[in-house]
Amino acid sequence: MQAALPIFLLFLTLSLGCRSTDEQADVSFERAFGGQVSSILEPKNFVARSPEEWRAAYRPVLLGAELEPQDFDWEKRMLIAVAIGSRPSGGYAVEIQRVQRLDSHWVVYAKETRPEPGSIQTTMITSPFDCISTPRFDGEVMFVVE
Repeated sequence: MQAALPIFLLFLTLSLGCRSTDEQADVSFERAFGGQVSSILEPKNFVARSPEEWRAAYRPVLLGAELEPQDFDWEKRMLIAVAIGSRPSGGYAVEIQRVQRLDSHWVVYAKETRPEPGSIQTTMITSPFDCISTPRFDGEVMFVVE
């Protein structure tokens, strides 16, 4: 009986350790497209699981050309995008750096970069965005943009 308690505690520790790695994992992704100039003038985070969702809610325009994923398998993949909205000059950018699965949802981590004070930048309004392709996931996707 006394030997059963240490074995039970060892089993419990191992099972909890395995469980935590199952509930948290990085999600692989591929950069689909991104840029400095788009038609997205307000900050916006978006997940598109169908071409209709992509066209209706996001569909950035880069230098006059509408961006559409080519040969994209919507049954197996989805698009995740982050746009930081209108900025007063060049030197601004946003990049999706990590996607992590936490329990039953995903968290997308993106970082905005800004020009250094006093640096020389283009004098045009920009609207940076970044878009990635991930395996399809039908759960909730949350965003952290720093």
